[in-house]
Amino acid sequence: MYGQDSTMQRWLHFIKHNHSYILWFLFFFYTSFSILKSFHFLSGLAAFLICLLLYGVSIVLALTVGERILRYLRHARPVETAEEKERFLPLFEDTVQRVKSAGIHIPDIQPYLIDSAGINALAIGKRTVAVTKGALEVFNDDELQAILFHEIAHIKNGNTVAELLNKIGNGFYSALILLINGIFTVVDYVLWDSDESGGKEDSRHQRTFFLVIRFLLNLYVQLILFIGNLFLARNNRKSELLADRFAYDMGFGDALIQALYLLQKLSFSEQGNLTEKLLAKHPRVSLRIGQLEALRDKEKVETPQPVPAHTYPSTLS
Repeated sequence: MYGQDSTMQRWLHFIKHNHSYILWFLFFFYTSFSILKSFHFLSGLAAFLICLLLYGVSIVLALTVGERILRYLRHARPVETAEEKERFLPLFEDTVQRVKSAGIHIPDIQPYLIDSAGINALAIGKRTVAVTKGALEVFNDDELQAILFHEIAHIKNGNTVAELLNKIGNGFYSALILLINGIFTVVDYVLWDSDESGGKEDSRHQRTFFLVIRFLLNLYVQLILFIGNLFLARNNRKSELLADRFAYDMGFGDALIQALYLLQKLSFSEQGNLTEKLLAKHPRVSLRIGQLEALRDKEKVETPQPVPAHTYPSTLS
C-alpha cells in the first residue's frame, strides 16, 4: 500500500490532506492584502508585495523556530532518565524503522516526553512526537506503539506543518487587526476628550460612528475566526481518522482499538453542546473504534480461511 514517493507526489499528498489549512491560509493572506490596500497611501502592488514579504518571513520563522516554540509551550522535553530510555526509546526507534522499511518518506523524527499524568500524545511540526508520562504508565508496549504510528502519520501527511503555518504564519493578520483596533482606540479617546472639553455635537456623532465601525469590525473578526475554526476542525477530525487508518495498515489495528477502548473508559463524558461538538478537533472515540473494527471485520471476510483437512472430498475408492 505504501512505497517510495517522489517530491511531486509528496507535495500532492500534502495538498490533498491539508487543503482546508491551505485555503484558510490564502484567505488570511487575501484579507491582509485587502486591509493594506484600503490604506490610501499604498498602491495595490505595494500592498501585495508587503504582504508577500511579511508572510514569507512568517513562514520562515514558523518552519525554523516555530516547532521549538510549540515544544516549549507544550512542556515537551527530551527522554532523559534511564527508565524512560529503557522503555520508550526502543519502542520509538522500532516504530520509525517499521515506517521507513515500508518505503515511506518521513523526516528525522525525535521523541519527547511531557511530564503530565494526562493520557495524551501529539506530533509537533516536522520532527517532534511527544508522549505524556500518563500514556507511558497506562498503555502496554503494543498500544503505545500504535499511538506512535498514529502520531507519525500526522507528520507524514503534513498535518502538523499545516497547523504550524496557520498558528504562527498568520501572525501578520492578527497584528493588522490589533493595529486597526489601536487606531480606533486613539480616535475614540480624542473624540471623547473633545466631547468633555467642548461638548460639540459633531464630535459626538463622529464618536458614535467610530464606535459602530469598531463594533462591526470586531464582530466581523469574531465571525471569521468562528467560521475558520469550524472549517479547520472538520479537517482535523478527518486527519485523526486517517492517522488511525495508517496505524491499522502498519499492522497495529488491534492494539490501537484496545488503546482507544481504554482511553474511552478513562476519559470524561464526550457529551457537549452543539458548538463544542462542531469545534471538536477529534472525532468521538467510539467513531474511531468503529472505523477500525469495520476495517478488521472487512479484512476477515475478504481473507480466505483455510479449509480443515477432513472436509476435503476423499479421492480414495
